[in-house]
Amino acid sequence: MTTNEDGSPLGEGVTAKPEGSGRGSPPPDCPEASDGWQRLAILAENERRFRTVAQATQDMVTETDYASGEFTYVSGAVETVLGWSPEELTGTRAVALHHPGEASIFLKHVRGSREGEPFHVPPHRLKKRDGGWAWVEATGLRYRRPGGEVRIMGVARDITARREAEQARSELEARLQRTQRLESLGILAGGIAHDFNNLLTPILGRVGLLLADLPQDAATRGHVETIRLAASQARALTDQMLAYVGETPFKLDAVDLPRVVNEMRVLTETGKRTVTFAYSQAEDVPTVHGDAGQIGQVVLNLISNASEALDSKGGRIEVSTLRVIGDRATLDACYFGEILPEGDYACLRVRDDGCGISAESVDRVFDPFFTTKFTGRGLGLAVVQGIVRRHRGCMRVQSRLGEGTTFEVLLPAMDRTAPLASRVEADEAPAVEASQVAAVDGAILVVDDDDGARELAVLVLERVGFSVLAASSGREAVELFGRQGEEIAGVVLDGTMPGLSGADVFDAIRSQDAQARVMLVSGYAPGRDAEALFERGLASFLHKPFDAEALVAAVQRLVA
Repeated sequence: MTTNEDGSPLGEGVTAKPEGSGRGSPPPDCPEASDGWQRLAILAENERRFRTVAQATQDMVTETDYASGEFTYVSGAVETVLGWSPEELTGTRAVALHHPGEASIFLKHVRGSREGEPFHVPPHRLKKRDGGWAWVEATGLRYRRPGGEVRIMGVARDITARREAEQARSELEARLQRTQRLESLGILAGGIAHDFNNLLTPILGRVGLLLADLPQDAATRGHVETIRLAASQARALTDQMLAYVGETPFKLDAVDLPRVVNEMRVLTETGKRTVTFAYSQAEDVPTVHGDAGQIGQVVLNLISNASEALDSKGGRIEVSTLRVIGDRATLDACYFGEILPEGDYACLRVRDDGCGISAESVDRVFDPFFTTKFTGRGLGLAVVQGIVRRHRGCMRVQSRLGEGTTFEVLLPAMDRTAPLASRVEADEAPAVEASQVAAVDGAILVVDDDDGARELAVLVLERVGFSVLAASSGREAVELFGRQGEEIAGVVLDGTMPGLSGADVFDAIRSQDAQARVMLVSGYAPGRDAEALFERGLASFLHKPFDAEALVAAVQRLVA
């Protein structure tokens, strides 16, 4: 493409004006002059056609002088996309319109182009008149005018809406992948905790029996006590894993979040002389529906985590409670907020000015056993996210290395018109001696596919005088109850078994005897499944691992 000497674009493939031609009609009987005027007519028509196309298209069409880098032509579409008028940009340098971080990329493509060959500039940003930025992708062509000047003809298309949609889709996919990863880790952690609880049940139970039989001055008593302590610590670890999954006993009530924070102050500030604490509380923080003890654990863990982020020189921790209007944008920016409804939320904010977290680590802070500090840190933040998710809440993390970290927990405001959800709690049984066990008219049926747990239950119950029947599968239990149901006073039923599940066995037994007394036992904490069974007549629940005293007390209450 060439241009007139005044810089205006010409039609493609048209040569410069011939020498000796002038304005007006061509001289008669002059073939050369007639041919020149025809070519000028074509040139003018092509110029009008080009300008019409340039003004009609929604793409921005520009012409730039290669030597000076200044616009020689700007189409009207620039005003629609960027807000500048063509007159304001003509004569200005093209590179000044580009984002500072991307101008070098633009220049690289322009300077690397070959004359007569189109080139492409990847998506980049151009400055808008209002101070914002528009994303565009552009193509260009470098060409030479008859006079020798080099020009760049460019066409830039506004892709801001597409770019924002792609970014939103990418962020959504990242959030979904993050949620799926945490869900997978939760399933894994829950399964491991359940299996470990099955293993710990015979260990704790038999250690308890051994201690009961050992004299106080026995030389081996200290070794047995050490075993029991280690098993108890292992049980505490599995409890944390279940908390990560959200499988812990849940006591729902109306909870005043600022009050919970105040109650945690003594625990969180103890021994932290190098840390300055600042507390603030808004007046309109809504009441939330949840377990005050578990919410207190969230407060404690977040403040402890903030304290660890401060080095030995100390620092400042700000703890705030406030009301947040959870609109779609706010919830979508949070972990686990994508599926939550818009509305009022009570917010706990814990901010520190410590070392901060790298961008690579932020997405992993809720993974079990992940830490940016020394090893062996346990499940602190993983437990926090499990509790928050179970309360139908979400979390936001903002951090910069060297500048500190802010954790925000959003819990939905309590609907005062909604009834409190039912709650299932594990039996907290006092120790019961064999002499305290009342005589029972009938046997206890113990159903468990785990050999260690089943054999322990049989041993403990027979030891204190119960008559016991045992089944290693759900199908065997149903058949045994069908034959000897009249002799069975109560059933100790494992909740998780292959084949017929605990719920299936419960329904089958109750269909044979609507008054049958059944206690569910599980390595998982009581959840929705147990609640559903309670509605159908389940008598009680006992959480694994249990010791001998807890089992005896729970069975005694079952058949009382």
